[in-house]
Amino acid sequence: MALGGRHKHVTVDEQPGIAHYCGTPQGRGPKETGPHGCTLVHVDDAGRARPQFVPTDSVRWTEQSLEVTAGTRQEQLYERLVERMEKLVAKHPGINLLVRWKIHGAGPLVNRLRPGGLADELLTDLRRRFGHGKPCAWSASLECDSPLSVPAEWYDQETVLGDFVREFRTMSAEGNVPFDLRSFLPEDLRGEELAAIARVDGPAARIELVNRAAKLGVDLLTLPLEEGDIPEE
Repeated sequence: MALGGRHKHVTVDEQPGIAHYCGTPQGRGPKETGPHGCTLVHVDDAGRARPQFVPTDSVRWTEQSLEVTAGTRQEQLYERLVERMEKLVAKHPGINLLVRWKIHGAGPLVNRLRPGGLADELLTDLRRRFGHGKPCAWSASLECDSPLSVPAEWYDQETVLGDFVREFRTMSAEGNVPFDLRSFLPEDLRGEELAAIARVDGPAARIELVNRAAKLGVDLLTLPLEEGDIPEE
């Protein structure tokens, strides 16, 4: 029995007969990972059917996870990303890959892996190295959803950094307090479209916003000083 309506190929029953979804011939979005194609059915002399998957996709989505620890350095993470990408290219010969990277763990790198920070730097390097071949392996995104990771003693510091992490610890604990950022918009820019962007709906969106803001602040407050940043006198 040939079934339709699912984008993932799967056999749902084998007795008394085979019921099979062939899936879609091409993954259509980030959530449709892995090979997609068609099903070729072989029927033997006794009338028994045997389905065979035939990949037909020219672009393949995949999601890859990596873990970092407190001791993981930026160079080590990049080397691991390159190694994983090389294995993916070898595993999917002739296929253009769209890779979504998910980083999790703890340590200083967690705080730096944010949009506009180290995440963008790594994406640029990966795209330059793997994204222009034929076939190509394009890093579509690199995200780290792990919460802010800082030493416990930072919360006791009487510094701007200490005040900052304490404030965000309080905001994280107050999970039911709603966020409404529309009041920060200029009055002439509070139209429906921008107001919708400034409104934070639901606890999941609130947690994500708090995490991103905390990482941005810690990253900026702990950036290494360059020559000329501190006056000579």
